[in-house]
Amino acid sequence: MKVRDAEVIRRLRQRRGLSQRDLAYLCGCSQATISLIERGEMAGVSEELSQRIAVRLQTPWDDLFVD
Repeated sequence: MKVRDAEVIRRLRQRRGLSQRDLAYLCGCSQATISLIERGEMAGVSEELSQRIAVRLQTPWDDLFVD
């Protein structure tokens, strides 16, 4: 899965009052992974992780990621 707009993920996380570390913990990944995603430096995200991020950010999956 590819990230549609990394900035949107960052803004949604911040609006929910979550740090990168918080979101990483909730999604079962590392803070470094969230950082890479938010900077647009991660080429691909697994389907499972992309779904977890969308759920935790309370946003439809296809608003955040592209198959």
